[in-house]
Amino acid sequence: MKIALHITEKAPELDEDLNQEEMELSDFEFYLESLAQFVDGAISIDFGSEKKIELDLMYDFCVCHDEIIDSVESVIRGDEGRRDIYFCEQGSDFYLHYETIGDSVLIEFKKGPEAGNPNRRVDEFSATVERKTYIEAWRNLFNALGAQFDERFGASGKGTIQFN
Repeated sequence: MKIALHITEKAPELDEDLNQEEMELSDFEFYLESLAQFVDGAISIDFGSEKKIELDLMYDFCVCHDEIIDSVESVIRGDEGRRDIYFCEQGSDFYLHYETIGDSVLIEFKKGPEAGNPNRRVDEFSATVERKTYIEAWRNLFNALGAQFDERFGASGKGTIQFN
């Protein structure tokens, strides 16, 4: 499993009403919202064997980052049972079901009836990933975002996510 962050500069779309306190945003959420004013972003997740999905940085990742963090922490703990992350925004309509089994994580990609581009063209699939690989792939993505926050906004690590 490999996760890559793709950032494309865009003409700034400044949100004069972006206020961390009023919006009750965590540091991570605030810096992610701030970043979206200057870039378009995508995240590709490659499970090998031509099993690859794309997440929009804002419509998918930003909306579901809490569930992603929960999934990583669940895998770290080795929690039993099947769980899912539902990507519901802007016509995404797909699920990543995951289950920790020993040293592996079984992941299933399932589409809902309204699945939109680009994942509409992806066949549903299952993949098995080592727990360590799953954890490190997500950790590396969150670190890459933290580096963007530091570089662009002088966040000094304030937007960094630390997994337990």
